[in-house]
Amino acid sequence: MRVPTTVLALVALAALAGCAAPAAEDGDTGRNVSVTVTNNADTAYDVRVVLATEPFDGVEITYRNGSTRRLAVDRIDRIPPARLERATDIAVEADPVQTSQYTLRAGSGIGASYTDVPDDTTVVYFLRARASDANASIGAVRCGGGSRLTELTVDINPDGSFSVTNACSGT
Repeated sequence: MRVPTTVLALVALAALAGCAAPAAEDGDTGRNVSVTVTNNADTAYDVRVVLATEPFDGVEITYRNGSTRRLAVDRIDRIPPARLERATDIAVEADPVQTSQYTLRAGSGIGASYTDVPDDTTVVYFLRARASDANASIGAVRCGGGSRLTELTVDINPDGSFSVTNACSGT
């Protein structure tokens, strides 16, 4: 019995389907977050970047006098602004959590890539001028609507203000 050539060609194409698609790199889950912080001010800044999933178990704030205070908040925006006065550092209690701390000299910056980040991650950034009694700045970015954060950029401006941009992608 002879099998028609067209049937053999279709079977061969079905067997090879997907072979031309690019292979995923080992260990690359596609859930990476890139964070860039640039200091355009004329003073050094302490920067803390925290990647954590909400709800948080709480936060611990460190103050200029060395004291600490734990707050039972599940999101950064639930911290009363008065609790951030004279703060020098913040630690987010969550699982999982990734934390990085940097000191950026005037005119410098950092770029970091975080891998295997869960889709529902919030990125918290904490900025404090080292040579100033000004209060620290804190913010958080999370993508909603089924999207996930892929990139966060924080620019510290010459006057000490800052701007934030982010990119999200569908999951």
